[in-house]
Amino acid sequence: MRDKSLPTGTALRTGWSSFKEHWPFMVAMMLTYVALDVVSTFVFTAIAGDNTLVLNLLNIIYIVVVMVFTIGVVKEGLLILAGKKPTYANLFKHWNLFINYFIVNILYLALSLGGLLLLIFPGVIWALKFSLAPILVIDKKMKPIEALKESARLTMGAKWDLLGFYGVLVFVEVLGILLLLVGAIVTIPVAWIALLYGYRHLQQES
Repeated sequence: MRDKSLPTGTALRTGWSSFKEHWPFMVAMMLTYVALDVVSTFVFTAIAGDNTLVLNLLNIIYIVVVMVFTIGVVKEGLLILAGKKPTYANLFKHWNLFINYFIVNILYLALSLGGLLLLIFPGVIWALKFSLAPILVIDKKMKPIEALKESARLTMGAKWDLLGFYGVLVFVEVLGILLLLVGAIVTIPVAWIALLYGYRHLQQES
């Protein structure tokens, strides 16, 4: 089987052009993440006080809401790649995917950490191999195990390219954070669209 390649430059250019076209939506999306983080950090603490049980319950609610919001972010990002207009109201509506999305993330984390316990190299390989599983649960509505298997198929022959690809995306995001955090409002959405572009590219190559 031939090795697959990821067009990192094209992916980033697509991310940048998508941001320019849909910047109001993407800025609103980023500000929502910030607002959710502020609520969990300050408001929840003020409400719970010294009650650890209440604080833990509120944090569980926070995790659920953020995960549902992230599902919506991926859904709308795929629509952007398809040339369609994203809708902010749709970001919180995909509650039906939450259970499978939660489970696949737990399994992905367990596999990645399990690989690291064996040695760093297997951990990195497994992390790359199964990295597309959460997106597949959202995009194709796959069950967690099915998504992990499909991710392994899509990434076959592309793991080293993926390592470089993810490295570049992380660098872009960190660069934005270093620019007084304001740059992150641009660089994180650009990297997000680039990631989804890479996902679609691997699907087409497979």
